[in-house]
Amino acid sequence: QTKALEAYRSKLANILKSEVLENNRMIDDVLDLWIDLLKNESPRGIRVAAIMGRSGTGKSELATQLAVRALGSKERMFVIDANEYKDANDIKLSILFGVPGGVSFGQVTSGTLMEWLDDPSKGKHAGIIVINEADKANALFWIRFMEFFDTGRLQGGDNKIRTAHKHMVI
Repeated sequence: QTKALEAYRSKLANILKSEVLENNRMIDDVLDLWIDLLKNESPRGIRVAAIMGRSGTGKSELATQLAVRALGSKERMFVIDANEYKDANDIKLSILFGVPGGVSFGQVTSGTLMEWLDDPSKGKHAGIIVINEADKANALFWIRFMEFFDTGRLQGGDNKIRTAHKHMVI
């Protein structure tokens, strides 16, 4: 199994390095986390990679290519623009996480992130979550995500708990 994973990693590295130029170290670091995630047998099926750099350095492109090349579809990637959550409140966060119990406004949904995590063709079994401009997000946003990073589980406004199986957050 180790040789098969090494061969898979090598092939994936070559493909990604041809698509995302000038970022070999970033690609190698992300692939190391990806392979570690694939080997993981613990119930906490999540890895978090903090990739920092100026706009245009290939961070989002790497995530896109990893979703396409490793998971077969761009639909396996969920992108969050943290700029939208710099003045976050419960109503704003409900777009991602769903409307909290006892609160009613508009059409009640489980939240866009929760819906993505529920969908077998998207993020239910494996996926990549990209948080762009992460430094801009409000503390309420990070409280929810830190729980997810710590436990690999996330509860939506519908009180249903979603569990990360093979998920990477970039």
